[in-house]
Amino acid sequence: MFSLRLRMMIATALLFAIMYAIIAMVSARAGISNFYFYLILSIVIMLIQYMMGPKIVEWSM
Repeated sequence: MFSLRLRMMIATALLFAIMYAIIAMVSARAGISNFYFYLILSIVIMLIQYMMGPKIVEWSM
């Protein structure tokens, strides 16, 4: 059971890192380099993942 939980946490962290890196590259290219923008962006991405996670599981069943 612990191994499944660990794999889920790693998968969530990797998805967050990939999404954050893509958005950070695009916004850096656009000239946005404000710390608070990235802070709010990371919080919004985490909230979206948190809210969409159960729905994705429901859709797969």
